[in-house]
Amino acid sequence: MAVRTGGRGDVTDSHRLWRLSGGTQRIGSGILEAGRLYLPAAMGVMECLDASTGKTAWKERLGGNLWGSVLLADGKLYVNNLEGKTFILAAGPQFQLLATNDLGEPLYAAPAASRGDLFLRTYEHLYCIAGGKSSSR
Repeated sequence: MAVRTGGRGDVTDSHRLWRLSGGTQRIGSGILEAGRLYLPAAMGVMECLDASTGKTAWKERLGGNLWGSVLLADGKLYVNNLEGKTFILAAGPQFQLLATNDLGEPLYAAPAASRGDLFLRTYEHLYCIAGGKSSSR
């Protein structure tokens, strides 16, 4: 559901912009970027909505069970699944899968970024994928 800020009292009718119907199970939070809302669903589907209307721009099955919130870093979306894969998508109005990386062990946490590095926590390990020369330590 999208709700316009402000108002007083019961703003259910006056401030609700849109509402999605259906019972999609979402474990993590989506992310808003450039007027688009990117939402992961537990059943392995990633969805991009127009944030002002709620209309679907694209909806694609990535696979497995998506888990944790979406990370936006360097213009890319990162989302993990329970089966150990991290999917990297281009942030934009068209679906574009840039890469899929498999750590081979369950990922129960959202990816995190710091100073150009990417951190992935699996069930038993913490991985840091270094960002290269532009990464300052």
